[in-house]
Amino acid sequence: MKFFANLRQSSYATRRNWLLILSISSGAVLVAIWSLYLGSTINFTGADTLAVNDDDSGFFQTFTAGVRDAVSKIKGTSKDAYGQLKETLQTSNEFVIDEGSANN
Repeated sequence: MKFFANLRQSSYATRRNWLLILSISSGAVLVAIWSLYLGSTINFTGADTLAVNDDDSGFFQTFTAGVRDAVSKIKGTSKDAYGQLKETLQTSNEFVIDEGSANN
């Protein structure tokens, strides 16, 4: 606790330096703990099961293929949502108010 009391009395530059040191070190500790957690929960099956891309497609071809795939998925989802909304709006709701039960 004496360290923090001395730190409070020190100059602004010293406090800023200690803030940077403590922030970076605590961030490094969190990243280390996170990587250990991921290492224990994800099972790596080995290099023989990894997919290898043998074609020579460039960035633009890969990017446009990804955009097309994303747009087609969005269109499919929006069509499903539109169909469900249309079906919901076309159904009619019927409310029955029983006045006899209010008098009990």
